[in-house]
Amino acid sequence: MLLGLLVRRVTGSRLAAFLAPALWAVNGGLAMAMSWTSAYNQVLCGTFLLLALLLLCPLHRSRRSAFLIAQWVVFLLGFGALEINAVYRSGGRLRTLLCAPLSAEGLADVSGFRRVRGAAFLGGPGAGRRRRLCLAPRQLLIGNSVTYWQWALGPGRLGLVIHAPPRWVGLAGTLLLTLPLAGFVAWKVGKRQWQFLLPLVWFVVVLLPVLPLRDHVEAYYLTLPTAGLAWLAGWALALAFRARGS
Repeated sequence: MLLGLLVRRVTGSRLAAFLAPALWAVNGGLAMAMSWTSAYNQVLCGTFLLLALLLLCPLHRSRRSAFLIAQWVVFLLGFGALEINAVYRSGGRLRTLLCAPLSAEGLADVSGFRRVRGAAFLGGPGAGRRRRLCLAPRQLLIGNSVTYWQWALGPGRLGLVIHAPPRWVGLAGTLLLTLPLAGFVAWKVGKRQWQFLLPLVWFVVVLLPVLPLRDHVEAYYLTLPTAGLAWLAGWALALAFRARGS
């Protein structure tokens, strides 16, 4: 519901607001979080993040103290769910993307997300223990990113439901789903409609803190990132249906 409301507010499309949460709900990345008690905090953290983002727009328009207080309360409660909540603090200028035309100031703030890795996993009490989770060398970050992207789209994990599928099937399926999304992004860039950065930033930012973990690549880490991917796909489908109807 929260994702649908956020998509509706940003895109102005009721169909996109329906498709985005529907696609998110059926994504395999949520399977473990919805069935394993120890991973429910992934969903809980998403609740706080989405609710805080929804509070940004009325705060930006009216600047009422009530919205500011509510946003702070939701933000602080999010830390009781999961440390990844820190990405919201680093992305405080997302209101520029959500409620106003994109500016250089808003883009510059996106670079602040790189600090999340240190804030969430390498600092504070227990930092020595967290470092022993085996942080990946930089050259392996690309490999982890590719793995998570394949898992998020789905075809790369066919081996879980089909016995020994040919490797090319998963690769071809991933490519077939990647190309339309890339085409949608390129089309938005050509029209200088930068709101598409929101779902992309969401996917990258909430995944970024776990990318350096070399020996802890887990499917349930996709619970939150796939919301951004579903948002992007739902938006693209909604525009495609509208274009077909016109």
